Amino acid sequence: MLVYRVFEYDKSVNAIERALLAQGAKEISVFTVDSTPYKPDDKVQGVINRLFILHHTNYPQSTFVLGCCYFIIYLLVICYFIAPNEKHIYPRAVCDRGFDLILAKLSSGLVQDTAGKFTVSGKEFQLVDFFIRFGPATMGVTTKGVVVEVDYGPSCIATQCSNMLAEFIESFFPEQAQKKPSVLQKVQPEPYVALDTMTQYLEVFNTLRKKP
Repeated sequence: MLVYRVFEYDKSVNAIERALLAQGAKEISVFTVDSTPYKPDDKVQGVINRLFILHHTNYPQSTFVLGCCYFIIYLLVICYFIAPNEKHIYPRAVCDRGFDLILAKLSSGLVQDTAGKFTVSGKEFQLVDFFIRFGPATMGVTTKGVVVEVDYGPSCIATQCSNMLAEFIESFFPEQAQKKPSVLQKVQPEPYVALDTMTQYLEVFNTLRKKP
């Protein structure tokens, strides 16, 4: 498992690509991340909270559930034997893609908010031990900004490689070098997990959602 940083950047996709190519990075693939909000039906307002379903092409068999009520987390634990991360600000869980089908059966309580769906589609580059993915983030038909994901390959412990990540980001995205998302502010050397990446994406999407 790699350690990831995800952030919004105020340069164009073409400018990022030119900077990476100039330093010898190679384009290796494409990627897509999506986030779909589900809001409670009027009948259950105050009982069930909004939740977000996320997918990432790096994890094609997984569905990520974040920011949801503990009823849904309990459902995941029962169906998939998953222990939620109780310490984090977001209740969150990961399960297989079959959970998307379960959500369809909960339509009387949870309604898909298609207008609030975010999608990031773009290119993936590699520069030595770093993988860089970036692309425009769209909500509906509106482009809200450019999202960048930087992965460091040799370690899965965030505290061990935070300086390496910061140094790399300083080279290409200097405005972001000193910023650190909440999921990477752990003091203990805990293994980094895919849910940490999706939590960062959700935080970025929630910020972009407020932009005009």
